[in-house]
Amino acid sequence: MTTKRRGKLEIYLDILSICAMGGKKTEIMYKANLSYDLLNKYLHDLEQNEFITTGNTKCLTERGQRLLDLLVKRENTRREIEDLEFRISMLTSHPQGMKEGKIEVSKAN
Repeated sequence: MTTKRRGKLEIYLDILSICAMGGKKTEIMYKANLSYDLLNKYLHDLEQNEFITTGNTKCLTERGQRLLDLLVKRENTRREIEDLEFRISMLTSHPQGMKEGKIEVSKAN
């Protein structure tokens, strides 16, 4: 099994999702699977740009909620694209499935 490394946006999505429910630093570190140093870097960036509150419990600001909503939409779109790419690869690798209509392609939302 191959594992993909998370990019910055996926890490921000993880952190903001946890902060949406209110989370302390240690909880965010474990749930987002980050080292202490990386966590501090990302939290600092989010606090400086007013996406999360400062203090012991990290919560989303209004800006943070809008960013979270956008990142969730981005992630959903990315998954839909990956699904479509997989379906296309199945169609091109199995041309008989295309003729017989065995592989369905669903509408994207």
